[in-house]
Amino acid sequence: MQEAELASVVGTPFPGGLYTIDPEQNATVVRLLGGPGPADDEAHPAYGYIATRVGCGFGVDDILALVEATTADGPMVGSLDLDYRRPLRVGETYAVSGEVTSVVRKQGRKIGVFDLLAFELRLVDGNGDLALVCTQSWVLPRRDVDAAA
Repeated sequence: MQEAELASVVGTPFPGGLYTIDPEQNATVVRLLGGPGPADDEAHPAYGYIATRVGCGFGVDDILALVEATTADGPMVGSLDLDYRRPLRVGETYAVSGEVTSVVRKQGRKIGVFDLLAFELRLVDGNGDLALVCTQSWVLPRRDVDAAA
């Protein structure tokens, strides 16, 4: 994808969907990740990431396809921020929505040319209240792009 085309991807919505935090799966996550279990019906904080990624309606390949990238290019997580507006609850179903917020072409000394793809995903509870905002960026190496171009 040419640098001039990257701006056209900004604002692209994810299909979205619903995600229910399953009690048995939550117990498994708590057991595997260690530490004390969350209080009462509170889900493990890892669900801020799990629910948004699984429920957004796009797999990794779909997200990469938005900017003509593939897993063979060696994408990496650049950043992840989970802004909890309230605890997530076991058994609750959340609506997941989101969109691409930016795509910027950059140059690194070690990685060479890469695109920094950023997107935001949101969880909204059954009452319509925002429960969580997840912002992520992915580093997408562009080995096929000439640094001088």
